[in-house]
Amino acid sequence: MISRTNGRDPSQGCRAKREYRRAFRAAELTAETANGCARYSPLPPDDRDRQPGTARADDVLMKIVCWNLGAAYGRWRAEPGLHERAWHWIAAVDADLAFLQEAQPPGWARERWEVLTLPYEFWASAVVARRGSLLLPAVLPEGGVLEREGSYFATAELDVPGAGPMLVASVHAAPHVAPGWRHPGYDAKVIARPSVGEPWCNDVAFAGYRELVEGKRFLLAGDWNTSRWLDADGVPATDGQEFFDRAAAAGWVELSLDEHGREGKSWYGSTNPRFSQLDHIFADAGTAAAFRSFRIDPYPVEAHCLSDHAALILELDLDIAVSDPRRVDGLTQTEGDIQ
Repeated sequence: MISRTNGRDPSQGCRAKREYRRAFRAAELTAETANGCARYSPLPPDDRDRQPGTARADDVLMKIVCWNLGAAYGRWRAEPGLHERAWHWIAAVDADLAFLQEAQPPGWARERWEVLTLPYEFWASAVVARRGSLLLPAVLPEGGVLEREGSYFATAELDVPGAGPMLVASVHAAPHVAPGWRHPGYDAKVIARPSVGEPWCNDVAFAGYRELVEGKRFLLAGDWNTSRWLDADGVPATDGQEFFDRAAAAGWVELSLDEHGREGKSWYGSTNPRFSQLDHIFADAGTAAAFRSFRIDPYPVEAHCLSDHAALILELDLDIAVSDPRRVDGLTQTEGDIQ
């Protein structure tokens, strides 16, 4: 398990994992069939506060899950029961906010949470928030690159208690070169990474969201289909590193690395022994100041085979978030710093 904590006792991990397993089972056992859909009886508050694999501090205001549920391919498409169980796991986690990809929200999910997707035929990316949250579709540039991606992206405005309005997006960047119709108005050579020479779909996603989030509080999370691809000596692949260097230069802070600033393993669809973390969470500097803990949880994949991706779990303590999205550690980026 890859984890990073700020003021958290790592010895709590084993106990927390046992608590998570009990919670996952409890979520399944408390599902009742009514009108053809599953309905959940709320877990007792004391149990809910302990979910899932890490102890929850009283002052942590937001728990976030990022997970590609894998419904587009293979057994996760052919066996709907696996996908249903993945949603049970999300219920057991009791997150405040979830960024999901390759998702088919069951009927009961839309009764339990606020769920935002664009219209889809087979599957979609989704932003899921607690019931009663003010979650509204974001206004996207008409005909722009983000709108053209359709249900691959879910982009919303969320009113976060204690932090105010925030742009949130669940991103699924397809793993291939982006054809010209996907990036109108952009010079392909400018948005492509130098070592690649032509833009991939994740380059187009970055270009579109870079403009959309400028000057705003934001969380962008999902399957970006890129990784630093560290080799045995810890040397990253050039194309992967270029993607993250460019994001950092734009003021995006990655919150999905371990305590040493390294990636872990979130992708289980390959036999390549090199770790591959295709899933990432980015935030503005102000939101990043609220970082409390991060971990990759392989349990739903390794124990239950619920997806070909492991889930990312992030905790933010919004009491310490700063108001300026460009301000962190006492320093404010100037317009010239944001390239």
